[in-house]
Amino acid sequence: YNILYWEGAVTLIDFPQVTLSESNHNAYRIFQRDVRRVCEYFASQGVTSDPQQIATDLWTKHVRLAPDRTVQDRE
Repeated sequence: YNILYWEGAVTLIDFPQVTLSESNHNAYRIFQRDVRRVCEYFASQGVTSDPQQIATDLWTKHVRLAPDRTVQDRE
C-alpha cells in the first residue's frame, strides 16, 4: 500500500490491482481486508485503530458519493 501523509492530508497512490465496486461482488470484502492490513501495519507502529469502523465509514461515504457505482457483496 502506498500511502502518503503530509500536513494532515492522506493520499493513496499506485493502484496496480484496482477492484471496481460496480462490477465485483466481493469489492467490499476486499476493501475490508485491505483496510485491516493497513491497520495491522500501523498497529505494529503503536497506532490504535478500529479497522471495521474505518472500512464501514469509508465505504458508506463512497456509496453516498457514487451510489450507482457499487454492487452488493455475494456470500
